[in-house]
Amino acid sequence: MIKKTIIIFLLVLINFSISAQSENLSISIRSNLSSPWGEYAGNDIDKSCFTLHGVSFGSELTWHINQKIGLVLDFNQTFHPVNTSELGTAMVNEDNLLLDLYIRSEAYSLSTTLLGTNYRIKINEKLSVNPKILIGVMYGKTPYQLFFPEYYLYGPSYFTITSSKAYGLAFKGGANLIYAFNNYVAMDLNFDLTYSKLKFGFYEYSGHVYRIRNILFTNIGVGLILKVF
Repeated sequence: MIKKTIIIFLLVLINFSISAQSENLSISIRSNLSSPWGEYAGNDIDKSCFTLHGVSFGSELTWHINQKIGLVLDFNQTFHPVNTSELGTAMVNEDNLLLDLYIRSEAYSLSTTLLGTNYRIKINEKLSVNPKILIGVMYGKTPYQLFFPEYYLYGPSYFTITSSKAYGLAFKGGANLIYAFNNYVAMDLNFDLTYSKLKFGFYEYSGHVYRIRNILFTNIGVGLILKVF
């Protein structure tokens, strides 16, 4: 399923390149403040990720079929740091022999490749709003984490949790508020919501286990749009 989706994306990208010779193609580059929501941002030791506000970088290729509708190919890379203080507190509360815990953690890394459409709503000659909806693939990587525990009796001086990787179907909806300086250059204020369910695998003393996480976050930021003819 995932491999077929990636092949379709590559074919569409090639089609974009060919179509750019005769159609209006725009390229946007953006940076965003990224905010996790729901279980992904929660502090539940069993189903949450303890994530904080992070950053996101991305780009869009838009093939304007006509004055209203466009096909969008979207690439995005997002990083959410971990709230190690809340994670440590939750782990101490789960273990009666654990007195304190210091944690060093990387951020969650999420990459998306999505395909969809947008619709241009013209406000005036310079300003327009472009709602969009996309579907594609998310590649997620959990952080490498190093733990330094303090036990009531005896325990290890440190332990680690290595990164796990997973692919899943992803959905994105949002809108761009676009201001055109001229026929070739524009800026946009971008807002979108991205969701995916990822199944991460880990090796524990009991064997190989899976942890399913609902990944939900919003991005808001500004971008530069260049129109290619």
